[in-house]
Amino acid sequence: MFIEKIFKTLSKPEKREFLLFLDRKKRKENRKDIEISKALMSDMVPKVENSNNYHAVRNRIKKELILFIFLKQIENDSTGESELLNEINLCRFLFNNQLEKQAWGYLFKVEKKALKFQNYKGLYATYMLMLEYAYSDEYIPIEETIEKKNKIKNYLDNEEKLIDTLAIVRNKLYQFKVEAKTQSLTSLIDDFKNKIDLNHPSFYQYPKQVCNYLELVRGSLLYNRDVRQLEPIALDLYNKTLEQGSFTKHNLAYKIKILYLLCHALYRNYKFKECLVYLNEIESNLDQAKQNHLAHYYAKIASLKSSISFLSNNIDEAIVTLETFFETKHKINTKDDLNLKLSLLTYYAYNKEYRKANRFFIQMHHSNGWYKKLMGQEWVFKKNAIEMLLQFEMGKDDIALNRINAIIKNNRELTNLNQYKDVIYFLKLFKKYIEDPTSITANDLLNVSDGKTVKSADNEIKKTAFYSWFMAKVQNKDPYEVLMTFLKEPNI
Repeated sequence: MFIEKIFKTLSKPEKREFLLFLDRKKRKENRKDIEISKALMSDMVPKVENSNNYHAVRNRIKKELILFIFLKQIENDSTGESELLNEINLCRFLFNNQLEKQAWGYLFKVEKKALKFQNYKGLYATYMLMLEYAYSDEYIPIEETIEKKNKIKNYLDNEEKLIDTLAIVRNKLYQFKVEAKTQSLTSLIDDFKNKIDLNHPSFYQYPKQVCNYLELVRGSLLYNRDVRQLEPIALDLYNKTLEQGSFTKHNLAYKIKILYLLCHALYRNYKFKECLVYLNEIESNLDQAKQNHLAHYYAKIASLKSSISFLSNNIDEAIVTLETFFETKHKINTKDDLNLKLSLLTYYAYNKEYRKANRFFIQMHHSNGWYKKLMGQEWVFKKNAIEMLLQFEMGKDDIALNRINAIIKNNRELTNLNQYKDVIYFLKLFKKYIEDPTSITANDLLNVSDGKTVKSADNEIKKTAFYSWFMAKVQNKDPYEVLMTFLKEPNI
């Protein structure tokens, strides 16, 4: 299935390009590899006469596909890393063939290019090669080269420590996301902070380092359900890096990621106007750069913009934003596709377009286990909760009750987490409401099981939306109007 999965990631132009790539060596009709590739690209079963020959052709397609992807990566590599490594290998070839003069001339060009691209792995490899062959040219400043090499090595060591710590944080976040396992990250983050100097200007000269650090902090805050604290940190990191003049077209990917994390922090804090300003800046950068590997940010921009419209009393605009995005057929990965569809069907449900919303659920034909592995347990929880509400709105009370029972049964491990205690509490209340609508009053919804008000500042936007919808049912009001009133007057 390796080949089929890779083909699914290619756009139509890329598929055509690969078929031409296959045909580059031996141009002739009735090529088996091209015939089989076309079938696999179309999700069809290829006609097979000889199984041994078929597997041989598949292996050939696989090798060509790997080479094609490698060349596309070089073509789309805005960091210049692939090109630099190739040029360093060329320099080594020239040295090995006693073409020292040409080798040194090219190697100095590689050094300049590595500095321009801020490619420090390539720069370190360049200095190592210079020192290896320094004996061949008496004018090479060895001490100066060693000093440069050590400076870069120090940066790479810090980057390595940051990546190691980030890997641990991501792993723990994944465990929490999929299995609801919790462990403390405080000591891990504090230990790393003690090893770097955030007040030193040099820290902000490397956008990649700043981006990784911001992701590390965000991961820790997400894990501790304290993500609202991210905004001032993200804003400070971005502004200081911008003031240093460290952002260039060669590290645009890190600039956009920092900006996106900042936008998400502003969104979480309900600062929608500020968020839109930075979202437009991301979009402008993407439009100017036209780099394919950054195209997935268009889905993230559409998601945030639609959510802002939804929470700003403009549900029609929220729906149009996502419908338009799907119509433009942007290249989108499965996770972003599922997240956007879950958002869109939520907007349909709030807009009382229940049939449209239900169509999306019908399209989600995979098992909960499949979605849990791909999206995590929290996402599955939200999907099932939204489906339960939709079934209730469509008058299918018995199905809604079954969904509630299944949600509570399949998410017992979440009930031990503080952030889910009130959600489970509401689900149990809602079950009681379905069985007897007169048994629940507005006062029953004002407090959750641990005594905190549901309208406290640490609640997530999705949780707020669910609370407002439930309150609307109890008060016999329009759910979207109740949500808008709640957002304007959170202390009512």
